[in-house]
Amino acid sequence: KLAGSAPHHWLFENTLADRYKNEQRLQLFMSGFALVALIIGLLGIYGITALNTQKRAREIALRKLHGAKKWQIIRLLNRDFSLIVLLANVIAWPMAIYAIGKWLENFHQHFSLALWLPVFCAVALAISLLVVWLTVSLHTFSIGRLRPAEVLRDE
Repeated sequence: KLAGSAPHHWLFENTLADRYKNEQRLQLFMSGFALVALIIGLLGIYGITALNTQKRAREIALRKLHGAKKWQIIRLLNRDFSLIVLLANVIAWPMAIYAIGKWLENFHQHFSLALWLPVFCAVALAISLLVVWLTVSLHTFSIGRLRPAEVLRDE
């Protein structure tokens, strides 16, 4: 009132952004770390499925000789990897729930995870199963295209 006019509002605009600058840095760091972890995981899945289907090429060839269809062989291999993915998710969920709970304790307004955490866990399971099924199916198709006689002759 002494200056004759109201203070400029642009002086106070960045206070909220400044308050959450550390959280934004943490988000950027965690996003980069998650991306690197995702790429390493995908390369690991690709390598393991390639090695497994290569080692089981003879089994696949024998199953084809005995009349198995491609989808039956794919289902057999997908079942093996699906159990591994389910076990990995069951181990990872409690650790993720604990870490998220600890992280959310630092905020002033608390957020209830009761509704959203099962949804996030189910989505994570669905995405990981989809990725594994696609890689196993691709490798099985590549091995399944070979003639059984050639595979068994090379072994």
